[in-house]
Amino acid sequence: MLANEEWVHRKYKELAPLFGEGMPDISVRINKTLHKFGEATCTIYADDNDDSIHARDFIITISNAYDSPEDVKVNILLHEMIHIYDYYNFPEHFAKIARGNLVARRKGEYDSHGNVLFIPMMNKINSHGFNVNTYVADSEIERSTMSDDVKKRMEKPFCLCYAEYTNAENNMMFICSEVTLDNISKRYSTFEWNRFAPDILSVYNTTNVSLKKSLSMTKGDSIRGYRMSYDKWYGLLNELGISDRKPDKILYLKKEKMNENKGRKKIIRLTESELKRMVSEALEEIMTEEGTEPVDGGNAVPKQLSHKAISFSVV
Repeated sequence: MLANEEWVHRKYKELAPLFGEGMPDISVRINKTLHKFGEATCTIYADDNDDSIHARDFIITISNAYDSPEDVKVNILLHEMIHIYDYYNFPEHFAKIARGNLVARRKGEYDSHGNVLFIPMMNKINSHGFNVNTYVADSEIERSTMSDDVKKRMEKPFCLCYAEYTNAENNMMFICSEVTLDNISKRYSTFEWNRFAPDILSVYNTTNVSLKKSLSMTKGDSIRGYRMSYDKWYGLLNELGISDRKPDKILYLKKEKMNENKGRKKIIRLTESELKRMVSEALEEIMTEEGTEPVDGGNAVPKQLSHKAISFSVV
């Protein structure tokens, strides 16, 4: 089945008694994000009058990237409801007041899927006949299939790109659509180069669905690109059967390279920061139509909104 907002709200109300009195009202979002079957978010605020903190603006997001049996969707919803329960009743697990400001707990200080709250609550819920897991179980993934909309999106041609730096350790690989590549090329065509600009950007066109799926953003990614050595890059090309093919397009990014293919190849110049932004945009396009913040697999990821408010997201 594919979830909708009405189904999520209805099931949330049906399942809330499992958690006692400690469940707030929520908003619901449906997206088509790969690698995240569900997500729970909230914003934690510091009280203006004292040092207390509280959470509100609770959102549960369910992904329709996959068509799953209803019991799988229910287990995913219950998983996210545990996070909502945690946010609502124990905001101090995620944030604290320090020198008058609201600050997020340091990474590793609290495990959102650990023994303090999640696992005991999971075991309590599962005693009622459910099968909630710390992450979506392999058996549940095997019973799910990619939705038709996502299949169509994944089968569209895309570009496999490899950015080469003078220091080969910084080489980066990423994927994006041809349209995105052309748009960003036009956008940055007037930028001046600097010493951090990559030397060459090699572009291959491909429709390899499994590659696109495997390279979508996974839990814990922060760069949202892939550091890749020459050896690994050539190995990937071999796996794709394009080891003997020249790139479909070469974008020379350094001034001294500009005349080598003048008239035959499109030439753009990108700084390192612009390339990283390009990577972020490209992988966001692949991952979801709406876009999301990077999410760590174990801990809620904070986003500081002000000295009195922080939003958190966790799968």
